Amino acid sequence: MNILFITAPEPPNLFHRIRALNLIKYLGRDHAVHLVSLTGNQHPNSDGLRPWCNESRLVYQPKWRALVNCLRSIATLTPLEVAYCTSKGMNDAVKTILKKSPIDLIYIKRLRSIQFVPPDTTVPCIVDTTDAMSWYYRQAKRAVPWYRKPLFYHEARTYRDYERQLLKRFPYWVVCSPLDAEYLKTMAPPEAKFWVIPNGVDTEYFRPITRVPETNTILFSGLMDKFVNVQAAIFLVKEILPHITRAVPNVVVYLVGPKPSVSVRRLASQNVKVIGVAPDLREYLARGQVVACPVQTGVGTRNKILQAWAVGRPVVTTTKGLEGLEGANERDVLCADTAMDFARQTVRLLQDAALRQRLAENGLALVRERYAMEIIIQRVNELLETVRRMKPRAD
Repeated sequence: MNILFITAPEPPNLFHRIRALNLIKYLGRDHAVHLVSLTGNQHPNSDGLRPWCNESRLVYQPKWRALVNCLRSIATLTPLEVAYCTSKGMNDAVKTILKKSPIDLIYIKRLRSIQFVPPDTTVPCIVDTTDAMSWYYRQAKRAVPWYRKPLFYHEARTYRDYERQLLKRFPYWVVCSPLDAEYLKTMAPPEAKFWVIPNGVDTEYFRPITRVPETNTILFSGLMDKFVNVQAAIFLVKEILPHITRAVPNVVVYLVGPKPSVSVRRLASQNVKVIGVAPDLREYLARGQVVACPVQTGVGTRNKILQAWAVGRPVVTTTKGLEGLEGANERDVLCADTAMDFARQTVRLLQDAALRQRLAENGLALVRERYAMEIIIQRVNELLETVRRMKPRAD
């Protein structure tokens, strides 16, 4: 099958757009993938994607142009995230591929990429929104600082209107958790169809680690300028860590991930190492005795938990962090929502080797059964074939 895969605002990598990266890699084994992605890099390098794509077109857009797009959209009902990605170059690249290649299906990754699909195309389209964006912003606006609340309120309101419009135009939708599907169904027309396909983990890349971890070490990873991760890092260091150090004074927390914000960089101390971008996340997964996921907001499923399970590292998370995953407290992870409880569970893991081993083994077994990309891609391929056989969309 010839698949046109569209994504924005950046091509996927191992820290961001992980779902898109995994899909491209595994779809490329059985299909001809034609990738079109926006990028803010004037000299983009697609070498990391080339092995899995028949062709890859990375369309450059400078940040100043993206910001001008946002300013022009303020008085409209367009979400700023969508406006940020508006690009004639992307529209032209998509049209060129549709004209020259016999595309069987268009896979649209995220709502901001829909604007690049020609309104008159009859090629079947799948919208992989992953998360219900208006729902995410509705939750997050309660937790952000006061000066960010107007922005999050704007995105919650405009994304809800945007989702309503798109649900009428595009009938085939993919989300990563049942909660996102149920939310979107409340505003979808009867003909809209939803498939819940969770995030998967590339178990060929994230393999079980046999190396002994560093004693009394905690890893938290993610894109470190993203609100959900910034909030979690601050919660971990400022509220949870003081309780942990009372029991384990020499504990070390690794904060790993690109683009650490100023507030994250300020967390650095004798007990906290702000690493920033790491050439290979697996190095820090190997070092960490415990993986922490103290997220308090957000929707969807957590790639950081799947990666920890895949390499055989035990996880402490919140109820929110486990949302959308089939893991169970005390079996596959330890769960806690208050700072004191999270610290208590973390200390349990740091001090109990048998508990660490049991959780790690159970998490790895769950990944192999439910979340390995070899399993996820089978469901995706079934979906692609189902949609291809359905009637072409009509606006």
